[in-house]
Amino acid sequence: MKKNTFLEEIYEQPEAILRAVEKFSLVREEAENLVKDFQSGRFAKIVITGMGSSYYCAYPSSIRLIRRGIPTFNVVTSELINYYPTLVDKNTLLILISQSGESIETKRVLDRCKHSGLTISITTNMNNSLSNKSDLAIETGAGYEEAVSSKTYTSTLAMLYLIDSCFLKEDIGQSISNLEKVSKLISQNLDKWRVSVNSIVEQMAKIEQMVFIGRGPSYATAQTASLITLEASKLYTTYFSGGQFRHGPMEIVRKGFNSVIFNGDSITQELNKKLAQDIYQLGGVVIYLSPNREKVTNNMHVIEIPEVEQELLPIIEIVPMQLMTIPLAIRNGFTPAKFEVCEKVTREE
Repeated sequence: MKKNTFLEEIYEQPEAILRAVEKFSLVREEAENLVKDFQSGRFAKIVITGMGSSYYCAYPSSIRLIRRGIPTFNVVTSELINYYPTLVDKNTLLILISQSGESIETKRVLDRCKHSGLTISITTNMNNSLSNKSDLAIETGAGYEEAVSSKTYTSTLAMLYLIDSCFLKEDIGQSISNLEKVSKLISQNLDKWRVSVNSIVEQMAKIEQMVFIGRGPSYATAQTASLITLEASKLYTTYFSGGQFRHGPMEIVRKGFNSVIFNGDSITQELNKKLAQDIYQLGGVVIYLSPNREKVTNNMHVIEIPEVEQELLPIIEIVPMQLMTIPLAIRNGFTPAKFEVCEKVTREE
């Protein structure tokens, strides 16, 4: 892998998000027809499934749909096929997410969950096993990705946001405009974020672990940030929801503890800020992602992110975390985002 491949793919994300918008236009009519089918009673629930970041990216969607009264389940594919395939029945709209459409669990899911009312696949391109077997195949247009997940993740978030907007009968034109704004904001902030994360990593003492904490849609960011930091930087990481972290894990906070906390949406911002302050008071290092530096204690490392529609926060939040994996990897003596044990496509369950 070329040394700059991962960085190049991170920097390609603004264009990848716009390509996802273009790809959505090709299936918009079919998506809107599915909404009519749902409203007519053809489907009783939605099940969204994936592995790794393809699973995490569905969490914001499940929250958004459930809060508006649409029964939605977000399930790890390996658990779905092995432990509760009966969750999927003739009244289920099954949404399958996979970057490649070729991972082993993805290839097995349609064989073991045979009775879905209709299946939708969301993949990077259409030339794969999953797309060929789906009733409606949607491609994000992210393009080939060599390194750890970056543009495939954010473009899938963008596609899910548009599909959700259909189900919620929102103004699709406004949703597209919102994504175009996010694309522009990422492009405008990439260089600033890169400088910021490099500076933060340089200031930190020995880094042996990192804990990522978020709530609501930002919990998906915490999960994905943990995964890609583990993969790209070979650094031990884990993730928690903010509430769960107070139920025991606070015991590990002391000097040498490193955390990243996401400010998140308006529902739990104050809880997140209080947790960040408590971790800092106990001697832990806090990296805090927030659009308002002045509202966070000056003693923390703050990565400023622009204000966007709250449903789109996960697209913005993950990009600085992608960039931070690079100096972390270099500091630990590894080539950033180079797979040494795993493969890009997982072919063994």
